[in-house]
Amino acid sequence: MFDERLLDILVCPETQMRLAPADSDLLDSLNRAIAGGLVTNTGGRAVTEPLAAALVREDRK
Repeated sequence: MFDERLLDILVCPETQMRLAPADSDLLDSLNRAIAGGLVTNTGGRAVTEPLAAALVREDRK
């Protein structure tokens, strides 16, 4: 889903850690948390739409 060349240059803006696609287990877990109203973005707003894909840091955050 993500172009490998793009993943080679993308990093987390906060930590500079490399990013990788979230696996299906993590994506399912995130979407359950979103449905339960437990996920906020960095601005503090609730995430309300389920994710079809996501990039996560090497530390899985």
